[in-house]
Amino acid sequence: MKIMKNAIASMALLVALSTPGAASAQQPEQPITADIIYLYRIPQNTSDKSGKETNITKLKAAMRSQRPDDKIIFLKDLTDPTNYITITQGPYSNRSNQSGWDTSLVKDMTNKLPGSRAFVLNSTLLTGDTELNVDSNTFVVIEHVDSDPKKREMNLPLFEELQRDLENMPGFKSLQVWTWNQRTNHWTVIETWENAESHRRANRSPKLLNLWDKIYGNAAAPNNESAYRLVD
Repeated sequence: MKIMKNAIASMALLVALSTPGAASAQQPEQPITADIIYLYRIPQNTSDKSGKETNITKLKAAMRSQRPDDKIIFLKDLTDPTNYITITQGPYSNRSNQSGWDTSLVKDMTNKLPGSRAFVLNSTLLTGDTELNVDSNTFVVIEHVDSDPKKREMNLPLFEELQRDLENMPGFKSLQVWTWNQRTNHWTVIETWENAESHRRANRSPKLLNLWDKIYGNAAAPNNESAYRLVD
């Protein structure tokens, strides 16, 4: 009887393994990764006599040439037009060693644009949308949350709660929460909204205010929030 049960179990296993997709379904999902690159003090115009091409346009072209398979989004800081953030998401950001590229980017910018700076956060998506819903009219808000390392785990369910709450807010478009790989108690929180007013209305919600109080209650640094627009 025991032999028969073992035989039946073995046959069931063979059937499962021979079913299309059964083996692949057991494989762990690949994490979604991105390089979030901060660009500071980028002069608006080049020395080009035409005056039509900006430094950021050249940088965009160079990055897209080097990373043709990545989805690259450039965002301009609304309070300081010389500062940008680029979110580069795709195969390149999965590479295990990018230190050479990071160093090259910073060196290249420093040499060609004196006074400029670049800082790269190699990041993994913690929660939120796999792609941002963003266009030229979208109001983008980026917050940085540095948690007390001892309270890091307390923030993880709070970010998931944030995703659920925002989905019910009028004007909300998408959310991404990225963990910085080199410092896993640091998160980049990116929200996209139909306009600035919808974001302001949402942040008057007592429930949302209470949730952010909980998130920053675990923080090791002050609130850091900036608004951006997509660079076409």
